[in-house]
Amino acid sequence: MGPVVLRAIAPPIHAAGGVIDVHLMVSNPGHHFRQMKEAGGDSVTFHVEVTQEPWSLINQAHELGLGVGVAFNPETSVQTAVEASLGADLVLCMSIHPGYSGQEFMLDSLPRIRELRSQLHERVVVQVDGGITQDNVRMVRDAGAQAFVAGTAIFGREDLNRAYLQFVRELAVEE
Repeated sequence: MGPVVLRAIAPPIHAAGGVIDVHLMVSNPGHHFRQMKEAGGDSVTFHVEVTQEPWSLINQAHELGLGVGVAFNPETSVQTAVEASLGADLVLCMSIHPGYSGQEFMLDSLPRIRELRSQLHERVVVQVDGGITQDNVRMVRDAGAQAFVAGTAIFGREDLNRAYLQFVRELAVEE
């Protein structure tokens, strides 16, 4: 999401009480933090794989008043992500290989999510991105995720409101 789009959508999202996390899938994420803040972003998430000094990026984001998340790809160990996320507000477990929308959820992400949740402080949010649908969101939640990124499962549907409400219903069910 570029700053022009972010500037356009931030006011109504903030007016409704929402927050905007900008997932930066770039090689130099720190270069974009200030611009994302000025455009209306509330937090930024960067990939651990693009930096040797994640703590530096975490501090840089916090100094700008941004929340910060650390994302990690399926090939990256949970331990690496946990170590890189000291001071982060969120850790994002990718459940697909980054690159394009509409990929199927990787079931071997479930034990990674459980392991991640067990190793993080309870205040750190576990988010999952990739292949999240109405059919799997509950098992992803039950594995320990608290935040979910659902693209195609909502925006690929004709009735966006209905697709979103299906997610809400699935997450409201307790087993």
